[in-house]
Amino acid sequence: MKEIFLAYEAVREAGYYNMHDPRALALANEMNDMTITKAQWFDCMSNYGKYRDEWLKDQPQCPSNQVDFTEY
Repeated sequence: MKEIFLAYEAVREAGYYNMHDPRALALANEMNDMTITKAQWFDCMSNYGKYRDEWLKDQPQCPSNQVDFTEY
């Protein structure tokens, strides 16, 4: 599952598609020469936080997660 999640994350980070868009899944499969199923894709979406914490714990978090937008 880790390999599938990392393919998911690569597409998410690229920012080309909303992750619910079927083209995002197609891109992940094409980029990684994989056959990720819809069920596996939705599992990545449903468990994103869990997988991120487990497999990307050493990656820096997006700075936008730390911005206080109340001043805007």
